Amino acid sequence: MSAASELRRIQKSLKSLPRKWAEESGKTVKKAATKTLNADTGGDASLSHAPGKLKIDTKVHGDSIVTLIVSPGKRGMARWTWLEEGTKPHTAGGRYKGARHPGTRPRHTWTRAVDPAVKVLIDDARKRFGVAVKGH
Repeated sequence: MSAASELRRIQKSLKSLPRKWAEESGKTVKKAATKTLNADTGGDASLSHAPGKLKIDTKVHGDSIVTLIVSPGKRGMARWTWLEEGTKPHTAGGRYKGARHPGTRPRHTWTRAVDPAVKVLIDDARKRFGVAVKGH
């Protein structure tokens, strides 16, 4: 195999790498975060039906930069914040107006799931890059 054909093969392999990796990685992070969310909320993953589930957005910028965003969306952010950081004692509003809530301890739902998943994904990206360059 000539050097030129080897470079073309490497270029072709590397061109598709970011998009494929981002799509698969998004699913991995979503699965890990959803698993801890279900554990921390008693299985309904919604804190008594608060709106929004995790969504994955993959944005492609040119041939080589892919942005991967795993988020609860606009309406689901509050419950993730409560689970991650906890709440302070407060007076409730809405239909429970005036009732005292004792607050909740932080469960670190997001970081317990996503931090280990990201470490695995970084190792996976390194391995895929090596395979793309070496060809096996």
